[in-house]
Amino acid sequence: MLKRFKNKRVDGNWLNTNFPCMMACPAHTNAGRYVELIAEGRFEEAYRFAREPNPLASICGRVCAHPCETACRRGEIDKPISIRGLKRFLTESYGPESKHPVDVNRGRQQPKLRFKVAVVGGGPVGLSAAHDLAHDLRSSAGRGRNAVPGHT
Repeated sequence: MLKRFKNKRVDGNWLNTNFPCMMACPAHTNAGRYVELIAEGRFEEAYRFAREPNPLASICGRVCAHPCETACRRGEIDKPISIRGLKRFLTESYGPESKHPVDVNRGRQQPKLRFKVAVVGGGPVGLSAAHDLAHDLRSSAGRGRNAVPGHT
């Protein structure tokens, strides 16, 4: 590793400067990475990458206001990359609405939790909260910690 990078701090300012599309996205999806994977023809991997931080990727590929495209640095050269269109392509090809959907949970060990949690609300916020909560609880349960502070 080069000496100049040993003490490099990756903070919000650095991310805004180098990845404005990711910072503009409300879900903080690393669009640059899945666009790169699409360019390499690695579509299934690109879908997994686009879907990982966002359980509603299929919806976002259709109705998102795409602030990432406004922030896209490519727009300074000619036109911004059509990130929302590419996400829609991925979800139509590999998402739950496709003929051959990709199982994004395949190969993941998911420990059974000793308790249940209810999330009130079935809209986008409630579904995202349930997804993130399940992911966080399983992650903490897998490390041998109490999943919920104060509960044993």
